[in-house]
Amino acid sequence: MAEEWKPTPEDYRDIYNFCDASREGDLATVRQMVQEHGSKLIMAKDKLGSTALMYASIDGRLKVVKYLLEEGGKPLAMARDDDNNTALMYASLGGWIDVVEALVETGGRDLFLAKDVDGITALMISSTQGRLAVVKFLAERGGGGLVR
Repeated sequence: MAEEWKPTPEDYRDIYNFCDASREGDLATVRQMVQEHGSKLIMAKDKLGSTALMYASIDGRLKVVKYLLEEGGKPLAMARDDDNNTALMYASLGGWIDVVEALVETGGRDLFLAKDVDGITALMISSTQGRLAVVKFLAERGGGGLVR
């Protein structure tokens, strides 16, 4: 198993810029930063424990999400922030069905079962937000703890 990267203060500036570019949907900058800094940036977390994938997911940046998933695979899809949230939870909150589909394709059933620190799943989040397309998609694929 690879040793975990311990970012320096200078690294956090790069992580912040990477997360910001991801949230803005700036795929060219995201690609350039990965080329410059290597794959460790893909799994890097900011000081809140959030990955660039989480930022891209909450704002529905599908092209960036797909690129990051190609580079980081299931480990990135399954990454958790400091409150145990996943990128799927963020995409569900925003109602971004295309992003939800891409995340589920990579993360699989394990992602449905993920719960935050309060025991909340992506399906629960999308339900409370009225994100009906996301609710339907998640419920049809396993329910995430609500449908048995």
